[in-house]
Amino acid sequence: MSPSRFVVVALLVAAWPSSAVAGMWSVGPNFGISVNANQNASTTVVAWPGNSFGFQPGLRIGYLERTSPLEFYVDTGFLMESESGSSFRILQASGNFQHRLSGRSPSGPYVTAGLGFWMIGDGSTTSTVPSLGAGLGARGVLRHGHGAFRGEFRLDHFFEDQGAGIDAFTALGFKLGFDLWTK
Repeated sequence: MSPSRFVVVALLVAAWPSSAVAGMWSVGPNFGISVNANQNASTTVVAWPGNSFGFQPGLRIGYLERTSPLEFYVDTGFLMESESGSSFRILQASGNFQHRLSGRSPSGPYVTAGLGFWMIGDGSTTSTVPSLGAGLGARGVLRHGHGAFRGEFRLDHFFEDQGAGIDAFTALGFKLGFDLWTK
């Protein structure tokens, strides 16, 4: 199995809740700004929604139980560009745990941490590098209880792939988003 497929399968296995009937699923976008820096340069990216070219995934799929302070979500992003027979693509995903600091209340502050990967490729070569990150945020549940707005400061580190010429870099970002909850 290729390393990228192994990472995707591992994230899916880790994401699958053992008691999916007891909780609810969520889906929502990210809007954000980030400063991406490596040893040589710094880039500021404003993305609406947050996107994988800006190293901010744009679609968040989660699982939570209202009575538990622990949640799980997968943050995903994909970009593909094709022109005159050549193509360029980026896939990013991370599996994250989120812990509500407000206890049983679904509104309030939270901390989050996760592992993921960043895959970049063209028609002939592909490189996959791991990433890890953490964040601090706050969430406010909508009055009817079908979702929530959230804001989060996040620091992510993307490792290097010397063979592919990809330098390590760090992304410091602020994300805004909302999640729709199933009941």
